[in-house]
Amino acid sequence: MKDYEEMAKSVLNRRDIYVAERKKHMKKIVSIGSCFCLILLMGVGIWHTQNSTPMNALPHTGIDDEGGGVPSNLTTPNSNSEQAVLLFAQQDIIAELQKDISERDLQMWDEDSALSIDFEYVLPVYAPDHIATDSTNLSDTLVFINEYKAPAISNGVCIGTFTLVQHESKWTISMLEVGFDLEAAIMLYKDNATCFLSIAQLGTEYGFLTVSDAGETYASITHNCQEAKTGADLLTLLKSRASSNSIDDEG
Repeated sequence: MKDYEEMAKSVLNRRDIYVAERKKHMKKIVSIGSCFCLILLMGVGIWHTQNSTPMNALPHTGIDDEGGGVPSNLTTPNSNSEQAVLLFAQQDIIAELQKDISERDLQMWDEDSALSIDFEYVLPVYAPDHIATDSTNLSDTLVFINEYKAPAISNGVCIGTFTLVQHESKWTISMLEVGFDLEAAIMLYKDNATCFLSIAQLGTEYGFLTVSDAGETYASITHNCQEAKTGADLLTLLKSRASSNSIDDEG
């Protein structure tokens, strides 16, 4: 049996091969469709400027009044069973993931290890979007980005985190972050957290947002934004970053 270091190297090597092959495939697609995409993006840019309202992009929750941001009827602690519909993937999604992702898919990341996905703790990934200067609640800016995170398990131990995405109408593994123990983080925050966040504007920043009557609290699990303790703190950081980027673009 491989030790952890050997397995991690094997996983990373296979990930690099997978990414390289995927890039070759994508280059062919891009070269054929680049002109069309440029025209399409110009049209989308004009439309987006005229229609800059929050997206209705939450995952299926079984609740009729879904909308952009975190639904207001889910802003209570996790003692309310409805709270979990944002934090964890629903059973219909779990069934799709289990159907689409095979042992062969897992073996692409490490064929010699007993690598598996912990389907009990699959997290929908939310991200801030449409942040305006007058945005006051982080939860109002959140959208579901059609991506899930799940613990990667080997021999009963969490050795990393899988990113699960849809490709050609099929769920697949797009990334394995070796050493990122998502399972331990979930154990710490699952009883109170409202949703899991990925904030690309702040680097590789993951964390849990908790929305309650007392306000919004945030816990970073990648330690990039430990100074941010509330939703308001994150909004301030994001507005500042957006302002800096705007100045750089003008320069």
